[in-house]
This record gives sequence, structure tokens and C-alpha cells, in this order.
Amino acid sequence: MKLALLLVVVLPLAFAAPAPEKRFLIEDFSKIFNVVELKNIIQDIVNKAGTDASETACENECRTVITATILEDTCPVICKSFQALIGHFQIAKTSSATL
Repeated sequence: MKLALLLVVVLPLAFAAPAPEKRFLIEDFSKIFNVVELKNIIQDIVNKAGTDASETACENECRTVITATILEDTCPVICKSFQALIGHFQIAKTSSATL
């Protein structure tokens, strides 16, 4: 009987506990990248591919922006959260005027 009471009362309370708070992705990126360098990479990608670039277009441009072979593997990580990073850094496409 005590086991049934335990299962009926305590178990639902345990599952109703709030989930651990999710951290924003930028905190995770700051452990991998210099945030200023990350912002510059995102700005370069936006200038070349635009703010509405698909993940594939982002990855292609990312590989041209990042020249270090080791860091090219981070392009999928950056491009999966491309829109969130644009919003976080408040990046807009800048036009480069040629004279």
C-alpha cells in the first residue's frame, strides 16, 4: 500500500519538477571562439550570402571566410544557428561600394 501511495504521489511530483534552465548558444560559442572573431565571421558571411542564406549557402561561404583547415569543421555549427547569431549580434548586410 505504501508503495502504491509512493508511486501515485511522489513519482508525478518528481516528473513535474522544472527542467534545468537552457543556456543561450552564445555562451557555448564563447568557449570555442573569440566572440569578436565570431562576429566578424558572421558579418563576412552575411555580406556575401545575405541574411536569409540557407544553411548550405552559409556553409559554402563560411568555408571561404575561414581559411584555417581545422576551423572549417566549425562551419556546420555556426550555420545551424546562423539566424540566431545574426539577431544576437544585430548584424545587417553592408554594401561595399567600389569606386
